[in-house]
Amino acid sequence: MSSHGPAPAKTAPSRGSASGQMESYSMNTVSPVGVDVGSTRSLFVATSPGAGPDGAITADATYPRALFAEFQSATHRLGAAPAFDPDCLGDLVARYWPRIRTALEEAADDVVAYASARPGALLAVEDLPQRCQPLVEAAHGGLRWASWVPPVALEILVARAVAAGLPVVRVDPHQTSRRCHVCGEVGELDAETIACSSETCPVDEVGRDRSAALSIAKRAAGVP
Repeated sequence: MSSHGPAPAKTAPSRGSASGQMESYSMNTVSPVGVDVGSTRSLFVATSPGAGPDGAITADATYPRALFAEFQSATHRLGAAPAFDPDCLGDLVARYWPRIRTALEEAADDVVAYASARPGALLAVEDLPQRCQPLVEAAHGGLRWASWVPPVALEILVARAVAAGLPVVRVDPHQTSRRCHVCGEVGELDAETIACSSETCPVDEVGRDRSAALSIAKRAAGVP
């Protein structure tokens, strides 16, 4: 990994591809663990169909988000200085990126440990359209945390999973946070929850990130 941002990690070739086009897996042979990548409160929310919404693990975003805010504040002050020195910006990146990266890696390791504890575990993540941007691109408010962190955190997670020998697949991200994880109907959404709109579905209201993680896991197993 460079001092400015993560290099894209390769998923395990025997388990799928980064395009989201992959073979289907039987629930009888693997235990898919879906991971939803967030930004505001949680970096990652991970769970499996067997664990359900209540068995999810969450990785808190507070500390790395605070570091990111500190970095941007420092670059604003630097930009307002009478004599701007580009080398000083490089010093700020070198100071903050390792700390942010370490926080993201620790969160990713928690998810990998959670998934690896399940026999036949398969880590399922979204094939996000956004690509990683180095931290320097966020200087002076160039990128918001909510747009910068998901692809960066995802690539770190994939790299840590592959290094730990955990198979990884990427799935189509379309409406994973908008559809009920049980019946697939588009639900009624607010900032944190989804309420299923189907009268016959047993799901009433559940956390959006938890529901999305379950939808991701089901897609990895070939379940519509």
